[in-house]
Amino acid sequence: GQNGNYSERSKPKPILDYGLQKYKIENFIKNNFKDYLILRISKVYNTNLRQPSLITNWYNQLKRNENIILANDNFLTPIHINDLLKFIVKLIILNSKGIFNISSDDNKSRSELFDIFYKRYNKLFKSNSKIFRIPLDQIQNKNLNIPKNTALINKKVKKITGITPKSLDYYSKILLNKN
Repeated sequence: GQNGNYSERSKPKPILDYGLQKYKIENFIKNNFKDYLILRISKVYNTNLRQPSLITNWYNQLKRNENIILANDNFLTPIHINDLLKFIVKLIILNSKGIFNISSDDNKSRSELFDIFYKRYNKLFKSNSKIFRIPLDQIQNKNLNIPKNTALINKKVKKITGITPKSLDYYSKILLNKN
């Protein structure tokens, strides 16, 4: 979680219990089955305001004029639930085997992702929220040691499925135009 741009060939080095459990299960599957489909999924978000996620949280915070704290050094490639489902269905239909990263092409910091969302938000609504951009180490509990860069490379899954995930900007527009 320090370098980012992880491909399916990148060797996992989990630092959190959650990642270690996933890694152990992945190894068990690889060592005990010849036909398998393992999906390494990036952060998933949606556009349903009744469900908390990356952009719905921002929308609700801005509407309530709450302050927003953003990590300017925490990089990810978040994927919308609709695109995730498209990838999964297509991989199953194609009877795909192996390991696949499933993510968007939006390799950006949380702060940069927010800017994409806020640019669209600000055209339709106003907010008195204050935005704070600081390093992740200043936001998180120092004992958590959350990975700073979990960005995935999704070239393999796009090539196999022919699917290109939509951008956070695209889904921001959808969320904001329906509310």
